[in-house]
Amino acid sequence: MEPATPWVLFGYFDIFLLFLLITINIIIWKFNILKRVTWKISIPMVLLIFFFFPVMSTQVEVNNVYNHFKVVDGFNLLYIWFRWPTWWILGIIEMIVFVKIVRTKNKLTID
Repeated sequence: MEPATPWVLFGYFDIFLLFLLITINIIIWKFNILKRVTWKISIPMVLLIFFFFPVMSTQVEVNNVYNHFKVVDGFNLLYIWFRWPTWWILGIIEMIVFVKIVRTKNKLTID
């Protein structure tokens, strides 16, 4: 795997994580797994999206940069810091969509 170019905020691993989130949303929507969103679901989801995904993403990208370039300085890794706010924005969108999916699915089944 090659590191992402500095103007691209998403690499292959990030696309995989995003695909995983979309797949989980589709499974929850299709099979009506959750009846409502509680703190037992919200807190692990927030930790996963807002902390673990950015950490894993930056670790993979740092390893790719160190494997690809002979000389690694701060400028080679500067763009990695923008992955955290990108994942935070995607996390906010994911939480809104997730709550909307659960609420609309339950309205359809109740009526």
